[in-house]
Amino acid sequence: MQDKSLRCGISVILLLGMSARLCAMPTIVSYRFMDVGSLGGLKTEVHDINNSGQIVGWGKTTSGANRAFRTAPNAPVNVTTDLLPLLGGGTQNFAYSINASGAVAGDGNSSSGDRAFRYNATSTLTVINPSRGSWTYSAALNNVGQVAGSTSVSGQNTHAMLYSGTNTYDLGTLGGDSSYSYDINSGGVVVGASDAPSGSPNTVYSKAFAWTPTTANGTTGTMTDIGSLGGNYAYAFDINDAGAIVGGSTRAGDGPDYHAFYRPSGGGAPQDLGTLGGMSSEARAINSLGQIVGYAKDASEATRAFIYSNGTMYDLNALMAADTGWVLTVARGINDSGQIVGVGTNSIGQTRGFLLTPVSTWAVDASGLWSTASNWLGGVPDGAGTPVNFTDAITSPRTVTLDAARTVGLITFNSPASYTIAGQSLSLSGDGSGVRVRS
Repeated sequence: MQDKSLRCGISVILLLGMSARLCAMPTIVSYRFMDVGSLGGLKTEVHDINNSGQIVGWGKTTSGANRAFRTAPNAPVNVTTDLLPLLGGGTQNFAYSINASGAVAGDGNSSSGDRAFRYNATSTLTVINPSRGSWTYSAALNNVGQVAGSTSVSGQNTHAMLYSGTNTYDLGTLGGDSSYSYDINSGGVVVGASDAPSGSPNTVYSKAFAWTPTTANGTTGTMTDIGSLGGNYAYAFDINDAGAIVGGSTRAGDGPDYHAFYRPSGGGAPQDLGTLGGMSSEARAINSLGQIVGYAKDASEATRAFIYSNGTMYDLNALMAADTGWVLTVARGINDSGQIVGVGTNSIGQTRGFLLTPVSTWAVDASGLWSTASNWLGGVPDGAGTPVNFTDAITSPRTVTLDAARTVGLITFNSPASYTIAGQSLSLSGDGSGVRVRS
């Protein structure tokens, strides 16, 4: 279609030779599925993904040992190249977080006891020793290399920990004996949960906290209770660079209805994200776009991985091909391209990690160039067989300009407003290629 326009919304005459009227429908992104694979054993756990598509987690080897891994971008685990080194004298390790450069935070056993570690993109392994106590565990690291985790202190107590520079810092608690940090953003703000003494004897409640450094990426700061959904137990699991926080909390009365929450970057009370029809849910990660992932119970109380986007919680199992044989149970990470990692059960009942990659979907309520990556969720579409979605991200007619010739597969239009595809040639090639208008 050299120097032609393709309109969708009222008609798609140029490619279809027919007219189709569209009805308003919610934006639902579909996903391509990938099995992250295994280390030879029966279990693989996936925890995080960076914007390059590198995935970290751990798995059972053929001998039954637990080993941490970091994959190549958008690739399954390769047991030959992807295993992280063990700590001195250690036999197992685990990876939980990866930053933009490919540095990994994890922990493992060693001849000195359990230790958190940072493993950078150039294969330098840094062991994080406790400032007091006998062990350290990691949870996350940010783009400047600071690591958040937990460290033992006196007796059986644990405190949230920050590793910055070459030192380990105790972040304290909200008044109770123990605290745990779960994530850190690029400004050095740490989130987690802390014990706090209640008014009742021998009862300790869990409070979600944000520890904010006095200066960005500093090592002194203030721990603040960020609130709950009305109950006495709340946990903050992730924070994006804008400062939005997600987690889980009981509601008034501390019954079984434990729900995922979102706290806006500007502060205020946590907001209840609801469930998939069951009693409970928990939010585990949030990206820079505000998309949230985690797990929720459905109406039959089965656990399902979810994505929360544009005010709605979706079961991720309903947004991918139905023939995988998998049940996705927990989503643990999401990057700024909308790629999601987590854990599910495969067709033979094994626990394995998954990667979901969004079908390329126009993501902005604006006209723009086809080649601009920020206009798309799931990457700029190009290549035979590549599916493309134009959904109701737009609220009025918009033009997508092809500034270079492209080849794609199936194009789906699903919007009450019209898209005009203009500019250079657009070729349709590959299995299932064509144009589909949902009405």
